[in-house]
Amino acid sequence: MVVETIALAKPDATLTMDTLRAQMEAAKRFVDSGLLPSAIKTPQQALTIMQMGRELGIPPTYALRNIHVINGKPVAAAELLMALVRRTYGQAAIRVKEASNDACTVEYREQGWDGVSSLTFTLEDAKRAKLDNKDVWRSYPRAMLRSRAVSEVVRTAFPECIAN
Repeated sequence: MVVETIALAKPDATLTMDTLRAQMEAAKRFVDSGLLPSAIKTPQQALTIMQMGRELGIPPTYALRNIHVINGKPVAAAELLMALVRRTYGQAAIRVKEASNDACTVEYREQGWDGVSSLTFTLEDAKRAKLDNKDVWRSYPRAMLRSRAVSEVVRTAFPECIAN
């Protein structure tokens, strides 16, 4: 029996108390600017998202724009998830094959596997999960379906890209 391990990031030797203080100062300035997403209300929240970005190897401002707070939990946006997969495995690793207001299909190629796999997330799937009654789903069904399809593919087929 082969036991697989998740390749988590090694401890960051550059993260010292001085670095953390500097990041907190930056987080305070970002919050004070009034330009962050409305869910980020405190420097501590901003710092947490900035640190998540640091662990994924992305700049603080990109993290603040692309790691959203959903139901009180920081969650990477679909665009960030795709970028992380493509950064690791190249452009051919993942693509949105088709997107409409009814369904989105994402194709992906896992390293070491032959062929292409796909996943489709439909409006029916959203209804079963009781997502379709939210304003954003009514206003932007295609974008939301795409986000769900991409997120599911990345979390299922490429978890190492977000487990850094």
